[in-house]
Amino acid sequence: MAIPPVVRAIRVLEKIAPTEGLLFDASTRTFVNTPTPNTASLRCSGLRSRVEAFIA
Repeated sequence: MAIPPVVRAIRVLEKIAPTEGLLFDASTRTFVNTPTPNTASLRCSGLRSRVEAFIA
């Protein structure tokens, strides 16, 4: 159970996320602090950069 703005945000993210994989996976784009090839997710600073770019 969540408040309506959170539910809408989750639905939007589900639509833009790849069918398989992570929404902000390391292979989507290259940003600062991209993880080493043996990991599947971004570090905090790389994720922050992507969220800032998404907002902009």
